[in-house]
Amino acid sequence: ITNPDGSIRHYLETIYHGPDFLHVVGIERIDYPQLAPCDPKNGFGGPGYSAFVAKDSDAEIEFYTKVLEFTILFDTVWETAEGSALGIETGVPFRFTSMYAPNTKQNHFLLLDFKDGNMIDTGVPSHLPNQGLGMYSLHTTNIEKVLQNAKKHQMEILSPIQSVNDAILGEGKVALLRTPNGFYIEIFDAT
Repeated sequence: ITNPDGSIRHYLETIYHGPDFLHVVGIERIDYPQLAPCDPKNGFGGPGYSAFVAKDSDAEIEFYTKVLEFTILFDTVWETAEGSALGIETGVPFRFTSMYAPNTKQNHFLLLDFKDGNMIDTGVPSHLPNQGLGMYSLHTTNIEKVLQNAKKHQMEILSPIQSVNDAILGEGKVALLRTPNGFYIEIFDAT
């Protein structure tokens, strides 16, 4: 992988194919923090990233970088290789972007944008209540700033800040945003 400064990073990857188009990718980074925190006793870690497909990657990246203040680790165009985890034919070009929440180097988002008309529009919005990845819930320590950013960049706010007492997350404030590609982002700020 080429870093924004032009230097090269190496990684090892293996792919496990499951039912219903499930692809589980195992990745080991060389001389760079692993994708997810690893247990020092056994070396195992949890999910390190979530990937999604965007119809308009420029607008989606603007949302993540301007509203949520994510940083981009890499942003490049690749072509699918034989046996790709994407499960599609060889040679399909796609934009491949890795984004991290502020002050993190693990647990990131991967955005894919298929080029040259290779995007398949199912006609089904990519948000709840539909099947598949329906929403991300993200933690923040300043929900007001996130909503200010959303307003400043004219992003859609589906639900303004509300107080909640969630059985899993506890007490806090929550708001719901929609990305330019129609995906739901829940913002949670613990109190």
